[in-house]
Amino acid sequence: MAILNIVTSVTGLVGVNPRIVYIDTNDTLASVTTAGYLNQAQANGASFKESDMALVTIKSSPSATSVQVAWLEISYSSGDWSLVASSTTLPLATAKILVGNAAGVATAVSMSGDATIASSGALTIAADAVNTTKIINAAVTKAKLATAIQPAAVVKFANKHNEAGGSATVTITATGAAATDLAFVSIQSSANAVSIQKVTPSANTITVLCSGDPGASVFAWQALTLTP
Repeated sequence: MAILNIVTSVTGLVGVNPRIVYIDTNDTLASVTTAGYLNQAQANGASFKESDMALVTIKSSPSATSVQVAWLEISYSSGDWSLVASSTTLPLATAKILVGNAAGVATAVSMSGDATIASSGALTIAADAVNTTKIINAAVTKAKLATAIQPAAVVKFANKHNEAGGSATVTITATGAAATDLAFVSIQSSANAVSIQKVTPSANTITVLCSGDPGASVFAWQALTLTP
């Protein structure tokens, strides 16, 4: 522990109570708030009172070049003179918060924008503040939807398939589709008048059985997955 200098009396402020004690150190905040930190200074002649407040210089390490200032209280307990966190409260208007302004000064402001805050500390999200960009991908589940609009299945894949013809069986590549999906296929155009007899989904494929060779044709398809 290294206390570099202590000033307990300032010209013009003698007898003023509470008193501010100025303590210059190269210790960390954790070190200066150790119980008994001021005992040696007291033994060496420094005089403290429990009504004293202290402005203390601290560093992140003894060799650090930057210096911070801590506002602490001087406490006497169980034979130890110590520096403790200040319990002093600062005035702040109802429902205001302190924010560092452009000049680096703590300023009382009202929370605004996407949320507001009450004097109780309760935070309220503003109406319509949560949009798509503020929701993480895959975070919206079926349970988040109202019961009346919860879907039994959702469209997983959809596309069009161009068929050259030559067979009543049409094989559609549906990458990502599964055998458990619900598959729907319609004929958008065909050289021959045919109808769809059967649609069978499988892994990455939808097989369509027509009533005959459709010839050059276009099929529209969808693969739906059941929602849990």
